[in-house]
Amino acid sequence: IYFNRLYSVYSFPNIFLPFFGGSIVDRTGAPLCAVIFSGLLLLGQIIFAVGTHLRSWGLMLIGRTVYGLGGENIAVAQSVLLAEWFSGSTELSLAFGASLSISRLGSVLNNFISPVLANKVSTPSALWVGVMANALSVCISVLIAFVDKNAEEK
Repeated sequence: IYFNRLYSVYSFPNIFLPFFGGSIVDRTGAPLCAVIFSGLLLLGQIIFAVGTHLRSWGLMLIGRTVYGLGGENIAVAQSVLLAEWFSGSTELSLAFGASLSISRLGSVLNNFISPVLANKVSTPSALWVGVMANALSVCISVLIAFVDKNAEEK
């Protein structure tokens, strides 16, 4: 039942959160929201990894909840960025397809790599690799925000 809760605290709020996330993206802008939402993903993953290391279900649940705040909302921001960058282009569908494929590739790689790391090293170690992946996501989001801002100025 504990493992089900880890999924539920992420999933249940995401039935409703994308509505609010979409409104925030419309008001604030997709590049900034991508940075904020990827930051929430990173923070949630860090809390979850620490919770696993300390064997604290409470921390793990908090981490998954924070992760959920950014989880589906980043997809909203990403979709808006793609729509803005490829607006009026015949490549918009390709951009959405590539984005979805890369996202699924990440999920598949996680399903292969995490169990191997957990078995050969430790479960917390596998989760810290997830922290590194999320940190990379934050860096890329900052880079995208920078590129987007510079493109608007030109």
